[in-house]
Amino acid sequence: MSTTSEFSEEAITKLLKHFQQPEHSGIQYRRKEPNHLPAAKLPPKYVVRRNRFSTQPMNRPPKVCYGYGIFLKDLFLYACRHPEIFERACTSPAKLLKVKGRQMRKHYLEAICLFARTHLSAALECPRLLDTSIQSPLVDYEMAIALYDNYSVYGYEEKKRQNELLARIKEELEIPEAEQAMWFLAS
Repeated sequence: MSTTSEFSEEAITKLLKHFQQPEHSGIQYRRKEPNHLPAAKLPPKYVVRRNRFSTQPMNRPPKVCYGYGIFLKDLFLYACRHPEIFERACTSPAKLLKVKGRQMRKHYLEAICLFARTHLSAALECPRLLDTSIQSPLVDYEMAIALYDNYSVYGYEEKKRQNELLARIKEELEIPEAEQAMWFLAS
């Protein structure tokens, strides 16, 4: 299935036009207040406090996740480097170019990105890897690949492997060295 014509540079370049244009900047975003996200440390207002002896209900801050901000394009390029993802989807970049209709092609590309995320999770041996849409006026990212969120951080068993997993995510998705894992507000 993975012949060179099906995974040609030309086919991949044409398909990349369907994704958002911004690239990873490597810029660390400056915030006006310490509670703004994205942030390297979890701001106190997003910490989930659980007190089982309290009669007060548990506070419910907005969900935030810890990982790297990425574009769907990053997952697509990851899939292009791993042809078995396209085999699982029974397609290839060359076949996707033949799909009639931009909207239908976009749905196929989103499915490829979903397969890429599950493949990445299996490759990292991290079944709890999250892919979350994020919202922030300070960044252009479409989503975050995260290890955990503010609700699951205390039950996260992989704490010992956290730095290794973050380094492997950065390597697998080819995230620039200047980027660092941050807390992002989930949408």
